[in-house]
Amino acid sequence: MRPFVTPKDLGPDRMPGQGSMSQVVDDLAAYAEAGADEALIVVLDARSAGEHVDKAAVLMAAVTAGGLR
Repeated sequence: MRPFVTPKDLGPDRMPGQGSMSQVVDDLAAYAEAGADEALIVVLDARSAGEHVDKAAVLMAAVTAGGLR
C-alpha cells in the first residue's frame, strides 16, 4: 500500500490507503480482518531519509493506536 494521508476524511469513492489517517488505519484493519498478517507500506513522498523515517513512524504509531501490530 502506498498511503496518501489527507487532513480530512475523503468520500466513499476513495481508494484504499487514501484519506485521513484514521481511514488509512481502517483500511489496514480491513485487510487484517480479511486474513492478511502483514502489509508492505511504501512511503514515496519523503524528501530525505529523516523525513521518510518520520512519516513511517507516524503511520506506525497510528496503526498501533488502532490496535494493529
